[in-house]
Amino acid sequence: MNRIGIYDSIRNIRKSYGIFFTPQWVVDFMVQMINKNILQKKDVLILEPACGNMQFLIGIKRNNFSFFKKAKKFALEINEKIVEFIKHQGMTEGVN
Repeated sequence: MNRIGIYDSIRNIRKSYGIFFTPQWVVDFMVQMINKNILQKKDVLILEPACGNMQFLIGIKRNNFSFFKKAKKFALEINEKIVEFIKHQGMTEGVN
């Protein structure tokens, strides 16, 4: 599926299933609330359930790259079309 087809598919999926992606300002606010003690730990696991278009992982990467880089990252999404979209965008590198 080409890029435009994938974007159209995501729009249709959102309408069909009533999917709501978290607004960027909410993501940034929540990411900034990560406890400072957690940021300093050596072994960290980030789990993003129902990841959609991975806003939280992207928000963590944008706001605290060193924390993002050292963390083990897991993202879960059950909608195959959304998974196809995030893979096509190259957003799954380093994410299990």
